Amino acid sequence: MGPVVEKLEGEYGNIHFAYVDADQNPELPGRYNVMGLPTLILFKNGKPQDPLVGFQPESNIRTYLQ
Repeated sequence: MGPVVEKLEGEYGNIHFAYVDADQNPELPGRYNVMGLPTLILFKNGKPQDPLVGFQPESNIRTYLQ
């Protein structure tokens, strides 16, 4: 999903994308109840929104971001 997210990162200048390696940061998946990888979590006003779990096509990610 990396190439799709990188493409969208260039298009959505008002959204900051961050990548977390779950193996290197094992406490974060538990903190945000991540049940599968990959998982996208949108934070709005500092609060996590419902996650998007599993590989997603670009159209789903665009809808999620809007």
